[in-house]
Amino acid sequence: MNPSSIWLPASQVGTFLPLSTNHTVDVVIIGGGITGLTLAQRLKEAGRTVAVIEMQSIGMGATGSSTGHLTSALDIDYASLQAKFGQSGAQEAARKSEAAIDHIESLVDSLAIACDFHRADGWRYTEETSGEAGLVAESEVARRFGLAVEVVDGGPLPFMRRSLRFRNQAMFDPVRYVRALANHVHGDGSYVFEKTRVEEVDGGEPNVVHAGGFTVAARHVVHATHTPIGVVLPLQLEVAPYTSYVIGVRLTGRVPPDLYWDTANPYHYIRPVHTEPDGAVLLIGGEDHKTAHESDGAARFAALESYARSRFAVTDVAWRWAGELFQSVDGLPYFGRLGGQTSIYGATGFAGTGLTMGTAAALDIGRIILGGDPSLSEMRPQRFKPVAAAANFLRENASAARHMIADRLDGPSATPVLEIPLGEGRVTMVEGRQVAVYRSATGQLHHLSPVCPHVGGIVKWNQAGGSWDCPLHGSRFSPDGTLLAGPACEGLQRMRSKPDPGSEPEGAYGGALV
Repeated sequence: MNPSSIWLPASQVGTFLPLSTNHTVDVVIIGGGITGLTLAQRLKEAGRTVAVIEMQSIGMGATGSSTGHLTSALDIDYASLQAKFGQSGAQEAARKSEAAIDHIESLVDSLAIACDFHRADGWRYTEETSGEAGLVAESEVARRFGLAVEVVDGGPLPFMRRSLRFRNQAMFDPVRYVRALANHVHGDGSYVFEKTRVEEVDGGEPNVVHAGGFTVAARHVVHATHTPIGVVLPLQLEVAPYTSYVIGVRLTGRVPPDLYWDTANPYHYIRPVHTEPDGAVLLIGGEDHKTAHESDGAARFAALESYARSRFAVTDVAWRWAGELFQSVDGLPYFGRLGGQTSIYGATGFAGTGLTMGTAAALDIGRIILGGDPSLSEMRPQRFKPVAAAANFLRENASAARHMIADRLDGPSATPVLEIPLGEGRVTMVEGRQVAVYRSATGQLHHLSPVCPHVGGIVKWNQAGGSWDCPLHGSRFSPDGTLLAGPACEGLQRMRSKPDPGSEPEGAYGGALV
């Protein structure tokens, strides 16, 4: 079984060099996913010079862990959006979602991008009678905002009882798409840098981004990193990190090449990748939970496999992976100028529609940089909707506060390091201190501070993702402590690493912890 995303095996080798000298451009974009590269392409087309700085390889973050759904069917229903933001706010979400899909299609056509893009119907369905009334109510609201929807009995899959059909949705290979955009951006005074970690952003005139030991100066800086890096308050208190799971299964028979989302709790999302003469490859995702709030990823994958086998003729499970998403407290994403800044921008809170909303964010931020009015959008980070956000804000931040305190007072169990299974990690007590210990498949022990360098959360081991995850704001780290995803700007502090000796003498875990 392949433990990585279906899009990534052929795409992990970097194409672009790391940053190796100082530069000056019009716009620095931190993050080489769909948001960053859509924006870079738009700005370069408008005559601006850009530098895209990616910590890993292009598309290997949230974009590569997605399932390639492009949809105007948001995680939050339009009736709820209308109640929270009025008709104008809900209509804006619908309009920008559809415009984002159109923009992707236009780039695929104009740049001849081979990424298996095709239009499809999207089906939000229920298997129970209890879900039917909600679909009917949602169809009435969505139609008011210009969406082509209809309620139908059944649907393309035999277990669908009733469905809300969204016309003119789409699907594609997101990594091939963004890597093609990167190739168009790089050159003629614009740059794409891979394997380069941003350490700091100094705001000013110009702004200066410190990355990989060098600097890039620019009039504008954009955090296109799924959540802004560094401490960006209060915005980081208004989004919560969630982990979602995906399996890729091979089938006998065919599945109609559309998108599917059920109304169950936990919910599921489904799409075929391609259809072959003897069957299909189907991606099935869901089983979401708050990042680092659960430790048994194997149970989540098992639940998805059970769901798949009960509904499809599965021959084998060929892929499985986990990805992270950020949910806003009021249901709409945030994109635009950050705080009181006039030339630093961010985009976050896309929930499960990051490919669509990430594209919408890029178009909005590009419009502002090119002279548009930032106050026109309900998505702006400065919006204040206390009625829409209050309950979720209190719930999410109370959860974070509990972790901040309880993880220190309760402490971990004192699991002996030699009882940690090979290929797994634990936060355990060593000589009276909390230590994050990873024991590799070959027995090498990696000793780390468990304190996330962002704001001090205690990380948890994520076996499904093979990473240390922070439950506060979603920073992720590799088994040896290397930063994988922010908002942290640096990795976990490392202590001594050594082979598993079979026994550990007293004092073997020397090294300062912060």
